[in-house]
Amino acid sequence: MQKATLGMTLFLLLATASALPAPSSPVDLYRSALRLNPSYLAAIDNRRAEDANKDVARSLLLPIVTLGAGIAKNQTKNTVSDVHSRYHYDNSNTSVTLSMPVFKKYAWAQFQQSKTQLQLADSQLASAADDLFMKICKAYFDVLLGRDRLLLIRAQKSSILMQKAAAAQKYQYGSGTRIDIDDAAAREQWVIADEIEAGGQLKSQEAALASLAGVPAGTVKPLLAIDAEHLTRQPLAYWQAQSLAANNELTGIRQQIAIAVQEIEKARAGHYPSLDFVASSSKAKNDNIYNVSNKSNNVYHARSIGLQLNVPLFSGGGIDAGVRQALAKKEQAEHLYEAARNDVQLRVATVYQDIKTGTERIRALDMAEQAAVQTVRSNQKGIEAGVKTTSDVLQAEELLYKTRLDRAAARYNLALSLVQLKLLAGTLTEDDFAYVEGMFGR
Repeated sequence: MQKATLGMTLFLLLATASALPAPSSPVDLYRSALRLNPSYLAAIDNRRAEDANKDVARSLLLPIVTLGAGIAKNQTKNTVSDVHSRYHYDNSNTSVTLSMPVFKKYAWAQFQQSKTQLQLADSQLASAADDLFMKICKAYFDVLLGRDRLLLIRAQKSSILMQKAAAAQKYQYGSGTRIDIDDAAAREQWVIADEIEAGGQLKSQEAALASLAGVPAGTVKPLLAIDAEHLTRQPLAYWQAQSLAANNELTGIRQQIAIAVQEIEKARAGHYPSLDFVASSSKAKNDNIYNVSNKSNNVYHARSIGLQLNVPLFSGGGIDAGVRQALAKKEQAEHLYEAARNDVQLRVATVYQDIKTGTERIRALDMAEQAAVQTVRSNQKGIEAGVKTTSDVLQAEELLYKTRLDRAAARYNLALSLVQLKLLAGTLTEDDFAYVEGMFGR
């Protein structure tokens, strides 16, 4: 019976373990989101639509073949000198017509524009992927920081309870004061309130990460060592030049300018004539009362081939207005590019500086943590010597936990800045994904 119970217990443990989500890194969740995130899937659909739009535009330059057919049954009543006659006869026709553009400036400009629109859709898809990866990394680091905060609060709560018990014991034996007990009790309630808040925030952060990834986040991996200094070995000008050349947002706006230029060509095409090659072949059977009464059968065959020219003469000023509108849209796109370029350059400079100062800040917080640990030890020894109180120890521990939380936040911000600089420069590759993957434990 005991063996059966043990076997069932082991089975349940293994089943539970296999049901738990495997630890996931930001890259793991990003690859999952590429299949499930609605915003990214919408960008894929947009790209497919623009690919189809290019085929639609190409079709305007290709021949068009149409088949026409018709049949009619006719009944005629004729009365002459009280003599009534009825006639039944059929009419039918079939035709095949070929029309092929020889010169259509508008159709050609539209086809060129459709190719640029497809390139824009590619850039927008890449931007959507960049935006998704950045959001997942930020949400991932928010979860890590939220868990660190909750763990530190619980550790602080455990320490306060221990100090509260020690203060109560000293007070019982006459070597302590009521002030130490009351101070520890007040800090206990304060840290309980913080624990409740941190627990709620962590649940929201985990839900936000799962929403982005499209799957439960599972167990997040801890962040290991970060080497971001290799990015700052290159000067700021290097990263700004990279962003001008490869940033997906700027590339997309440059393509919008090209589309605006092609829109001008489409508008101006209204002034140009169009020339089409036209050929047709038809067959018609046309009966009438005379043919029926004479029992004859008339069938007509016709073939034609030629060119059809259409020359615009007057359009009420609509073409010129369309050109002015397209020129204004082009200038608007150029101004938007200037604004976006300045914004990207500023963001690159800001993130670059964040990496430099973030690295220095982590070093400083490392030293601050060591000093805070020593301060706690000194205050604990001071209690034994009778020169420090429980409040002094609790205050020193509070500073230690705050320093550790600040250090964790600085590390996550540095890792996020590393990813952001690569994304802004448009140079995030598979090697960089592998590097980000390597920053996390198992």
